[in-house]
Amino acid sequence: MRRLYARERGNQALSIAAVYVAVLTLPYQGAVAQPDERMTASQAMDRRSLEFGQRLIRVGDPSAFVMLERAMIPDSVRIGAENQVELRLTPEGSPLASPSCVIRVAASTSPDQDDIIEYRWKYDPIEMELRQSLNAIELRVDLKELEAAAKAAWDSSTGLAVVRSLVGALLKLRGRDGYGREFALEIPWPSRLVDGMEFSTNPERRIDELQAWHERVDFAVRGGSLRVLLYNRIPQFPGFRDGSKWFPDDFRAMVHQKAREQGKPTPAPRNREKE
Repeated sequence: MRRLYARERGNQALSIAAVYVAVLTLPYQGAVAQPDERMTASQAMDRRSLEFGQRLIRVGDPSAFVMLERAMIPDSVRIGAENQVELRLTPEGSPLASPSCVIRVAASTSPDQDDIIEYRWKYDPIEMELRQSLNAIELRVDLKELEAAAKAAWDSSTGLAVVRSLVGALLKLRGRDGYGREFALEIPWPSRLVDGMEFSTNPERRIDELQAWHERVDFAVRGGSLRVLLYNRIPQFPGFRDGSKWFPDDFRAMVHQKAREQGKPTPAPRNREKE
C-alpha cells in the first residue's frame, strides 16, 4: 500500500495538444452536430445535477458485456477512447499501462443505452473498474476492498486519507489541458464517505456547457463504491453526441454475435433509419 500514502508524483511531460487534436479529428459514427435526443427530451432536468451527468453513461443489460482483445476494437473508437483516458488519469494509474487489464464491451441495442468500453485492472492491489461511453468516463473504487487492503485501523479519518491518496494517484489533479491551459482540481472531500452522498468540484457549472473536462468532476458513493464521473464534451458541438451510435455497425454486430455465443441476452435488431 505504499503508493496509497506516497506523495503525489509530478505529471510526466505529455504532448497533450497533439493528443487533443487527434481526438477531435477522429471519425464519428453518429450525427456529429446534433445533441443526444435523450438530453433534449429531458428539458426539465437540471443540467447541473449529477443525475443529468449519469445519463451520459447508461448501461443496458449489465450481463451483455463481452470480453475482447484491445486490437479487436476499431481504431476509430479505440484511439479516441484511450486518449480520453490518458488525458484524465495519471500514466501510472491508467488501466492502459497495466498488464492485468481486462477489456469488456457492451453495444447498445436501443437509443436509451450507450455503447460502453469497460476496463478492469489491479492497482496496488485494488481491483479497479472504469467504464467509458462517448460522453463520459466513470471510475469506480470499491471502498470495502480498499479497507481490507489497507491492513490498518480503519475509521472515518484514516479511511478517508487512504481514499484521497488513491484518487490523487489515479486522477490528474493538476497540469495542462489540450489547449495548454493550466488547471488544478480542488476536491471538496467530506469528513467521511457515506453511501448515497454526492459532491462535486464545481456543482454550479452546467454539465452541457463544459469547455474542458477539468471544469467539473463529480463524485458519488453508491453501494459501497466511490464513483468518479468525468465528462467528455467537445466545445465545438452543441450539447453531447449520441452515445448509442459510438460503435460502427459492423463492430456492433460482432459484439452482439459474441454476446449470443456466450449465452448473453440477444438484442432486437436496430432500425437506424428510425433513430
